[in-house]
Amino acid sequence: MHRSPPLTVLLLVTAALLLSAVSVQAAAESEWPRKIEPPEGRIMIYQPQPEEREGNMLTGRSAVSITPKGKTEPVFGTIWFRARLDVDRDKRTVDFANVTVIKSKFPGSTPENQAKLASIIEKEVPRWNLSTSLDRLIATLQASEKEKAYAEGFNTTPPKIVVEKVPSLLVMIDGKPILRAVKGVEGLQQIINCPYFLVTDGQAYYLNGGSAWFSAKDLSSEWSVDKKPPKEITSYYKKTQEQAQAAQKGKKEEKTKPPKGETKIPKIYVTMEPTELIVIDGEPNMVPITGTELLYVKNTTSDAFLTVAGQDYYVLLSGRWFKAKTLEGPWEFVKPDALPAEFKKIPEPSAKGEVLASVAGTPQAEEAVLDAQVPQTAAIKRKDAKTTVTYDGEPKFEKIPDTEVERAVNTASQVLRIKGKYWVCDQAVWFIGDTPNGPWVVSDKAPPEVQAIPPSSPAYNTKYVYVYESTPEVVYVGYTPAYAGCYPYYGTVVWGTGWYYPPYVSPHVYYPHPVTFGFSAHYNPYTGWSLGFGFSYGPFSFSFYGGGYGYHGGYYGPVYRPPYYGGGAGGVGGVGGVGGAGGVGGVGGVGGVGGVGGAGGVGGPGGVGGVGGAQPKGTNANIYNRPENKGRTASTMDKSSRPSAKPAGGSNNVYSDRDGNVHQRSQDGSWQSRDGNSWSGSNRDASASNLNRDYQARDRGNQRAQTYQRSGGGYGGGSRGGGSRGGGGGRGRR
Repeated sequence: MHRSPPLTVLLLVTAALLLSAVSVQAAAESEWPRKIEPPEGRIMIYQPQPEEREGNMLTGRSAVSITPKGKTEPVFGTIWFRARLDVDRDKRTVDFANVTVIKSKFPGSTPENQAKLASIIEKEVPRWNLSTSLDRLIATLQASEKEKAYAEGFNTTPPKIVVEKVPSLLVMIDGKPILRAVKGVEGLQQIINCPYFLVTDGQAYYLNGGSAWFSAKDLSSEWSVDKKPPKEITSYYKKTQEQAQAAQKGKKEEKTKPPKGETKIPKIYVTMEPTELIVIDGEPNMVPITGTELLYVKNTTSDAFLTVAGQDYYVLLSGRWFKAKTLEGPWEFVKPDALPAEFKKIPEPSAKGEVLASVAGTPQAEEAVLDAQVPQTAAIKRKDAKTTVTYDGEPKFEKIPDTEVERAVNTASQVLRIKGKYWVCDQAVWFIGDTPNGPWVVSDKAPPEVQAIPPSSPAYNTKYVYVYESTPEVVYVGYTPAYAGCYPYYGTVVWGTGWYYPPYVSPHVYYPHPVTFGFSAHYNPYTGWSLGFGFSYGPFSFSFYGGGYGYHGGYYGPVYRPPYYGGGAGGVGGVGGVGGAGGVGGVGGVGGVGGVGGAGGVGGPGGVGGVGGAQPKGTNANIYNRPENKGRTASTMDKSSRPSAKPAGGSNNVYSDRDGNVHQRSQDGSWQSRDGNSWSGSNRDASASNLNRDYQARDRGNQRAQTYQRSGGGYGGGSRGGGSRGGGGGRGRR
């Protein structure tokens, strides 16, 4: 039978994908057990079973086997260990450093043989490199109840929620417009507290849309395409773009031609308060979710649902759920652990499986919370770590209510005054000085007073930066994703605290703070939160503006602080809006993955990914790995003289219970216990449930690791775009 070339290609591609999936699965499953071969014999270490994590320290246990030299039959047992976790969120790996074997147990062994085996283990295991994937560790950790207290004090007031049924763009202004005269252009003023290029000549306002200009009589008026904006405005815009490109070391923004065909002029919505925009392509197309009594709005990039029983609409914004009887509102906040039970029934592989991380009580939500509790760690060189602080005039401090902490308000840095000492939290490292101007040195402790800072303060995130231990050369530090804006919240994670932090403004500078709403914050279990700032629909493209940096301290506070607003290869966005596969995030890596095109891509109605460039990263990106920080970090442990424990192959199906007994899970799901030199079946009523739980967690970790490896950091093989949900910011299925 003759097959057409397209079908042949399809079959070949399908076969290649299946082989790739099999190889990835095999690679993931072969990570454990690990093999160590000292002179005394062979040691097999099975995947660790964590018991407790405190900061960057982990205690746990592992099933092990030792085959003494000259013997063929292994002796099984359990080791309890304590180790320092060295986490790299970019690679999603965890190294076990400074491993200490607390105790060991080999059931059935004589006291003499037990001591001999324990001696081998205690000597060899700490000398070897042991590592695992972060996803496997997360899946096997248990949630800590004390983290729930961190959610108290968040602002649950709904933002202004605008629903449009035509292509629309949300233009956020950080409070009342701040106008500054443009030097060299008489009568021209720029709104500096807006991430887009927005100016006025006193007669009208002008907004740049990439390949088009828009104008309106005032900010609340209807905007229209302006084919002939004043020359002085276009010249000023071009000049600032050239300055922005120069700041990016000469990189030029790639120009793209708009697609042919009919296009719709987007509606522009200007707001000066926390707002979220939901754009529906016409009337809502309600589609049922299999196995549930839920419908979802298919023709929107937002997450919008309707419960069949209660006829209530639910939307998910920045990880928070809001409920209303109609899409026009009014909306009310719903705690993630108070959602209708139908949300837990959403199938993970479905079109809306991505929201399960925001539904309390699901495995996906528990893993998200655990991920938010595991710190990113680093060793900071005392002599090489530097920081500088610039104030707008003399330092000005304001007391944070109900604390002993004062915060410097007229600087872009996070400077705190506590009991006569001055502290700077810079890029997740604590510095200390005797004056508000330093000199600054790396601190070997974090100020304990910051733990009292409430979420209503823009310095709240500093409580999630830690100092663990130190040596004369380095200080071991770490931070959890909360420092970057990802907070545990009643069994899920959310973006931001919900509070609006007014900026600092003077005639010379404008220092903004992190925001919760208005930028399409989206959670990905591997990259964390990403923000969408772009819009692209036909020839109309919007991206962060590249000029006016003299007024800006950075739109997203200490973590999301791009060197300037704007696109271009290597910047935030590009011609196609916020960077997708072709765009590159700014400092801190903002943007979605595979969404609206970056450099080289033009987003259409469904969102078209760009080409080239690195994938942007969200809050899970390793701050310590940023180019400007690499000079201050040291290797956390010397691996050059430490042999690696290699994957041993075989099944990772051996477990230890809390009493140190060793068990093996058969393919049919039954359990066998190690009894002397053989396995025997047994009815383990008391511990079977815990063993099954450990098996399920290990299996879930394999799934997470495989998904991450297969998709290169995405989720479910696809991803949601980073573009603003304003009609053109598309997203693929995850």
